[in-house]
Amino acid sequence: MSEPLRVLLIDDDPDDRLLALRELRKEFPDIEAIEIKEGRELEQALERGGFDLAITDYLLRWTDGIRVLTALKARHPDCPVIMFTGTGSEEIAVEAMKNGLDDYAIKNVHHLVRLRAAVHSLLERAQSKQRAAQLATRLETLLSRLNLGTFRCTAGGELLEANPALVQMLALPSEEEAEGTVLQERFLQPDDCVQLFDRLVRTGQPQERELEWRGPAGHTRWLRLFAVVGASPKDNAVIDGFVEDVTERRRMADELQKQQLALNHVSRITTIGEMAAGITHELTQPVYAISNVALGLTRALERSKNSESETVSSGVRQILEQATRAGELIKRWRDFTRRRQADRSTWHLNALVQEAVELTTFESREHGVELALQLAEPSPLIAADRIQIQQVVVNLLRNAYEATYDQPESDRRVTIQTTAGRDHAEVAIRDTGSGVPEERLEQIFEPFYTTKPDGMGMGLAVSRSIVEAHHGRLWATRDADEGMTFRLTLPITQDDETSAE
Repeated sequence: MSEPLRVLLIDDDPDDRLLALRELRKEFPDIEAIEIKEGRELEQALERGGFDLAITDYLLRWTDGIRVLTALKARHPDCPVIMFTGTGSEEIAVEAMKNGLDDYAIKNVHHLVRLRAAVHSLLERAQSKQRAAQLATRLETLLSRLNLGTFRCTAGGELLEANPALVQMLALPSEEEAEGTVLQERFLQPDDCVQLFDRLVRTGQPQERELEWRGPAGHTRWLRLFAVVGASPKDNAVIDGFVEDVTERRRMADELQKQQLALNHVSRITTIGEMAAGITHELTQPVYAISNVALGLTRALERSKNSESETVSSGVRQILEQATRAGELIKRWRDFTRRRQADRSTWHLNALVQEAVELTTFESREHGVELALQLAEPSPLIAADRIQIQQVVVNLLRNAYEATYDQPESDRRVTIQTTAGRDHAEVAIRDTGSGVPEERLEQIFEPFYTTKPDGMGMGLAVSRSIVEAHHGRLWATRDADEGMTFRLTLPITQDDETSAE
């Protein structure tokens, strides 16, 4: 032991006390004995406390060992007590055990070694009990901090035990009053909980399910219930389990799904805008050609002075007017598609990148792609349309994943890195794929150009348009190891007050 053993030795015979101490010092040389010879000394010792173990005789001048035992256990219930006596009997030993006695030894020269063994055994048992209590306290503290509710209930769902976290989670009055509460009645779909318990008892296999709970004030939460069959008599099945509040997790999942839908919508709208820009560009040439021909015919007819020239000239002028009007409409549409301003706020670039990574986590895991993040500290601030920049990063990440699919799974790696310069922040996405030939690095950003059998060829074109609309730049380079790196830069803003995580 790290500290001396402190023993309360209750015996009014000095020779017996000496005998006991001499035997105990063989096992515990540093023992500190508090010798009790009368009732007043015992009362003072019980008041002070601070002893590890008590040894009492049965027959004392002022009382007996049963009364001493009762007084000890009333004040110090966890203190081990040994009755060391030569005047007791089997009946006395049984009565003492009923009152909490921990061990019994005969006061006899031939049994002294039994006293040492009893003390040693009880100290080990006390230390184990203390460690178990400390572990239980730490576990309960951890469960409370993690907001995990634990319970034990009957196969019918009637609570037998509930920890404070579960009491709070289910808005129960108290731990004591929680006993007897029918667990399934606390959920909006009690039948789901009943089925879970029935399946658990029938199969013996652990079961879990997310259930909706409604509080007294009408607000609802989602709780994940995990249950196993607990140790119990064969015909008296009990269920042990824990309950976790997953409301925030579900909310975040719903939010991510909404963001994905928003990204898809923005992608479609942006793609339509790019297609419209391409179409207006292509239509401009024939409309201008029609205008030039009509203008030339008008001038030729003006020089001609025959009777039909005026009628023809009028028709040609109408053609010229409509062609000019069509050209103006096309120009306005093209300007609109090019100049549309994004809805911008100040954002931490790292946060946008991490959200984009989360949106593509399933794809990277499904195909065994190892993803590494190297994010600048502190995160650079940018003024951006959050959804559009996420769309760009998501598109580049998906392209990077797909570029590695032809590689062995051990070689499928993608790295996304953010860095901050003086005026611009950069996002670099590297893959270990086969890459694109050097002569086609610019061609891949052209509308409708694609290297994929089922691709539209608009993803990189749209991404570059979004980045350029943010006064940034998007380009690609080949790496020495045959992989590709796509880089996009965006201006850094110093508006820290309105930044969003």
